[in-house]
Amino acid sequence: RAGVAIYPVDARGLLARMPAQTADDLFSQITRRSLVADGQGLEPTGISQMRTLAEETGGRAFVNTNDLAGAIREAVDDAAVTYTLGFYPASDTLDGKFHHLKVQVYGRSGLEIRSPSGYFAVKDDVSPLGQSDDLANALRSPLELSAIHIEAHSEPPGQPNSASFDIAGSIRLADLNLKNDGKYWRGDLGLYVVQQDTGGQVLAESKSRYQLQLTGEMYLSYEQSGLPFRCAVHSKPGIATLRILVHNRVNGTVGSLIIPVSAIESPRSTWPVGVLQFERCMKSIAYNADRNGRLPI
Repeated sequence: RAGVAIYPVDARGLLARMPAQTADDLFSQITRRSLVADGQGLEPTGISQMRTLAEETGGRAFVNTNDLAGAIREAVDDAAVTYTLGFYPASDTLDGKFHHLKVQVYGRSGLEIRSPSGYFAVKDDVSPLGQSDDLANALRSPLELSAIHIEAHSEPPGQPNSASFDIAGSIRLADLNLKNDGKYWRGDLGLYVVQQDTGGQVLAESKSRYQLQLTGEMYLSYEQSGLPFRCAVHSKPGIATLRILVHNRVNGTVGSLIIPVSAIESPRSTWPVGVLQFERCMKSIAYNADRNGRLPI
């Protein structure tokens, strides 16, 4: 559901596969039958699982190679350029089941396409309890969440040695799944900023809510530039990391960005696209364009 392509790299390197003609000497018939039933055959343990995981998510598995550095380089290069395709399934097809997808390119030969094998057709509606659990899990997770992506940078404080600074950035609009009612693109977001110490304890938190109401022109503009945001942060003693989160209050998805305090203290620090989850910042606001089509940020 997070739309992440997985590239497994088998750190065991080159592994020997048991020749079929000597299998009877080493394995009983019962053992061999159980291996085949598991889809493993005489292949080393874990190889088929890594390949399946890569194929199902649109990635590529690197197995049976001693060139681990080369495998990692290939994985990075392979994911450097991607195309994003999307569609809106009909509401009556949201049956909670897995639906297969196939991507093809016409008019060009010699191309290898890697894409997710399908998706789970789940409804967007989730309970408030589920949303709260998602936020709590995101706050504890040592990893960033990628369901909602963000670009962010810090602004230098207005006065020297100030403990306050601003964070500005943008949220990728395509990740928000806004709904069009025929007049506006609407959505409901929670934006959170949390200060944590080295042990993960919360030192301070701020939260804002954005009830989006975008015209078609605004939607097209933010689809290119991202949805802008800005937040003031008053750092607390002992802060080690700043965790930014965005919570889609409509479907429950969460994105997060974890920023080390050393990066925050650098002049105009910039962080690459990550995921976003946020806490309590600024005030509740509705995005409405003024006469010039600008947002009240």
